[in-house]
Amino acid sequence: MAPTGGTRREAVVEAHNHPAEVDLVLELGAGEVWAVEIKRGPVPKVSRGFRAACEDVMPDRKLVVHGGDESYPLRDGVEAASLAGICGELGS
Repeated sequence: MAPTGGTRREAVVEAHNHPAEVDLVLELGAGEVWAVEIKRGPVPKVSRGFRAACEDVMPDRKLVVHGGDESYPLRDGVEAASLAGICGELGS
């Protein structure tokens, strides 16, 4: 990703069929790491593989981006987030 406001941002795409997987790892400025699972439908569902991958990655934020319009907390520190909401956060 292109630097924004002097902050380096990187995206790592994890595309494999390993049982413990996360779709995207965002490495943001100041060492902040987000684990992102991407779901097409409007109702986010957290997979066991995502939870297992988060144990390995130990991200600062765990997000399930979904096709709905709302953002809200799920259990175990996972957040359901709309794509527009995440784009807004990353753009600011």
